[in-house]
Amino acid sequence: YCEQLGYFNDAISDLKRYIRIADDIETKLETAAQVITLYIIAKSFAKGIEFASEWIQQYPQDQDLLIRRAKLLYRAGLIDEAMEDLGLLEELGHGSAKDNLNKIVQDVEI
Repeated sequence: YCEQLGYFNDAISDLKRYIRIADDIETKLETAAQVITLYIIAKSFAKGIEFASEWIQQYPQDQDLLIRRAKLLYRAGLIDEAMEDLGLLEELGHGSAKDNLNKIVQDVEI
C-alpha cells in the first residue's frame, strides 16, 4: 500500500520488518528482491547497493539478487561493477552478460 502511494521508504521499512519475521528462506529472498526494486524506484542507490550486497554475501549465487544489484549499480553509474554481477550471472548460466545488460538498459529507458 505504501508503495502504491509513493511512500517508498515506508514500504522498504515494512518489508524489512517482514523479512525478520518470515519463516522460510524463499519468502525472505523474494521480499529482499522486492526491497531492492523499491530502492531502484526510490533512486536510493547507495542504500540499495548496501542492502543487496549484504544479501548477496549470504546468497552469492541467487540470480534475482544479482540482476537487481546490477540494475542498482548501473543506475548509480557504476557500470564496471554492474558488469561484474552480469559476468557472474553468465558464469552461473543465467544468460550472457551482454543480453542481461541490454535488458537493464531497456528497463532504464522505459
